[in-house]
Amino acid sequence: MENFLKLVTNRKALKALTKEFYIEELERFSNNLNIIIDQRKELEVELKRKNRETIQKIEAIKSL
Repeated sequence: MENFLKLVTNRKALKALTKEFYIEELERFSNNLNIIIDQRKELEVELKRKNRETIQKIEAIKSL
C-alpha cells in the first residue's frame, strides 16, 4: 500500500507508469478516480454530521 501511494502521488513515477496507456484509458482512470473522490467527500461530510449529532446528544445528556 505504501509503495502504491508513493508511486501514484509522484507525478514523474505516475507518468512513467502510464506512458503506454491510451488517452481513453487515462480518461477512464481519471473519471473513476474523480467518482471515488466525490464519494469519499460525501462520506466524510456524512461522518462529520453524525459526529456533530452525537456530540450534541452527549452535551444534552450532560446538561441534565
